[in-house]
Amino acid sequence: MPVVPRYDQPTVETNTLPMAQFNAPQAKNFAIEEGQQAMAGMQKLGTVGALVANDMQNKANQLRVDEALNQAKEESFRLSYDKDAGFLNVRGKDAVERASGKPLADEYAENYKSHLSKISASLGNDVQRQEFSRRSNDLATSLYGSALKHEADQGRVWADSVDESSIKLKLGDMGVNFNNPAKVNLAINGGTDAQGQPIRGIKQHVQDMAARNGKPPEWVAEKTRELVSGGHKEIVMRLMDESPTKAQAYLNDNIEALGDHVPTL
Repeated sequence: MPVVPRYDQPTVETNTLPMAQFNAPQAKNFAIEEGQQAMAGMQKLGTVGALVANDMQNKANQLRVDEALNQAKEESFRLSYDKDAGFLNVRGKDAVERASGKPLADEYAENYKSHLSKISASLGNDVQRQEFSRRSNDLATSLYGSALKHEADQGRVWADSVDESSIKLKLGDMGVNFNNPAKVNLAINGGTDAQGQPIRGIKQHVQDMAARNGKPPEWVAEKTRELVSGGHKEIVMRLMDESPTKAQAYLNDNIEALGDHVPTL
């Protein structure tokens, strides 16, 4: 009878365990890494270079604008103070009545702007021109304002000189017409002449000067008294040559107007 084998002895069972993975270290590609570093360095260097170049350009622009402004200031100074070309040396009537037919301030402002345009055209780029235009505009405005004030001041000087000349002539009229009370009165107080034409007297000219120069009423009264009393004194002295009696009578009639200018007869 055949014998069937038996496996009563302990057996070894297989157990499936996870396999430990082994990763071999990868070799670095130093050529690629060095290339990347070089590229980054070049980019950084390019950025720094651009910043340096931009800073240099800004400084160059600033220097050129400063130089142009110096030229503009020099021309402003010349147009203001030069003995021959400066508007501040234009006096009286010449400051009001210009050969150009333009007001003095407009004439000088146009000349100055023309000079500024030439300076601007000489600049190297639009950045310089824009900055120069912005800053030189203040110079042009200042020059125009100064010329406008000077024109007004000299207009008053001219008008005052005309009034002073008129007063001098009126005082002459008083002396020439010492025997004509009506004409003496017309020279002092103004009115109308024999032909009905308006005549301005000493008082009106003094009032105009006061209004023009901001003088108070007290100044008008004192200035008028001073001028008129001088005219009366001249009449008294002329009458003395003709008749001391007439001179004394005139003196008595105008004693108040003579004030501190009463002559000794």
